Amino acid sequence: MRLDPPTALAYYHAMALGVGSSGWSLLSLVGAGTAMAAAPQPRTMPVQCSATGTKFCVPAMTATDVCARFVQAYAIATRAPATLSVALPSSGGLVVELRFLPQGIASAKATQLCDGRPQPLPLFELAVSDRRFAADDINRLAADVARGITMRAAIAGKR
Repeated sequence: MRLDPPTALAYYHAMALGVGSSGWSLLSLVGAGTAMAAAPQPRTMPVQCSATGTKFCVPAMTATDVCARFVQAYAIATRAPATLSVALPSSGGLVVELRFLPQGIASAKATQLCDGRPQPLPLFELAVSDRRFAADDINRLAADVARGITMRAAIAGKR
């Protein structure tokens, strides 16, 4: 008998508990309903991104590389899928402008689009004084933007 991993694990536990084959049949019927129900998948967040001053990053990255890194880090921070969008998201998206300055200041200007209305977030800034910008700094900006959106949603929910 060949079983998929979750079923095999349940079969193993049933046999270890000494349930036997008749008990296994009952367990498999009970488990069948729960295995079929799938949690709804979160909607993919389209992110339109632009980046300037990327020559101040180490290693030097193109604007597309920096934006791809930002979107990936944003998806990790929100635990929801996000994709880099060339076009302006119509609704439920995010528009981000990343700037890296030679003085060691990086900023993320983000605007969330909700029901077609732009809702700007506060400016997120990061400063480094003894080195050039690294990939971790992009990750940090993305996490800050994600946190800002979460805080805005929490405040809106309390009203």
